[in-house]
Amino acid sequence: MSGASETLPLRPSPRQRRRSAAGPRPLTIRRTVDRVVALIVFLLLWQGVSLWTGAGVVPSVDMVGKALVTALGTQAFWAALSATLTSTSLSVVIVVLIGVPLGAVLGISAFLRISVNLVVEFMRTIPPVAIIPLALLLFGPVLQMKLMVIVIGAIWPVLLHATYAVRDIAQVHRDLVASFRVPRLIAWRHVFVPSMLPSIALGIRISVTIALLISIACEVIGGAPGLGAGLLTAQYAGDLSETYAYIVMAAFLGLILNAITNGIVARLVGKRGRRSA
Repeated sequence: MSGASETLPLRPSPRQRRRSAAGPRPLTIRRTVDRVVALIVFLLLWQGVSLWTGAGVVPSVDMVGKALVTALGTQAFWAALSATLTSTSLSVVIVVLIGVPLGAVLGISAFLRISVNLVVEFMRTIPPVAIIPLALLLFGPVLQMKLMVIVIGAIWPVLLHATYAVRDIAQVHRDLVASFRVPRLIAWRHVFVPSMLPSIALGIRISVTIALLISIACEVIGGAPGLGAGLLTAQYAGDLSETYAYIVMAAFLGLILNAITNGIVARLVGKRGRRSA
């Protein structure tokens, strides 16, 4: 009777076996096709708007493409790209080095979190663009000016997500560590940090985008070297196609930085997750 009451494992159907053998490749191909189709539709819409408004308002796709290819062959363009990439990357590193430990401390201490809540909320409301004049007075249109403005504007997603990550650590994890009297360093390394990483990763992704936007704003408004300064120079010269080319390149740079960030975060979160399992 006991053997008859046991539930036997169900065999997968031939269709399920074919799906498991095929793996996620069909889904990946479909996503790639969807993205390509969306890009083609976007370029067709762009071309249609250019024909409707005229090249003096919105240059055509081929005009912007030619301007972008021409710019890629100049040393000034690569210098501008390097300046924007340097300021964005360095600021993100500084944001992570400051925001994650400070957010963890605020997440641990309810007293500190409540005490500085008003200051944090006040600082978050300050537009980063409003800090550019002060940074220009302190440093001038150089890298330090950009780093100051970017860090002040981009640190909040990382800081807040780190705070929430520590505060929202599952109580079962805390009880498990307390019950087995796990040393604090080992508990943070193998229990708490892996559970915090997904939330912190989301904050880093947001901060990367904000850092790039503020970097270009500093270059346009503050005159610091970079893609924004190149865009402004093309605008003053009346070269609309080159202006759009710099805008397109800034968008490409944002996509590349997001892809790199997502790749690093995915590998780090997966590695930590396997270690903690």
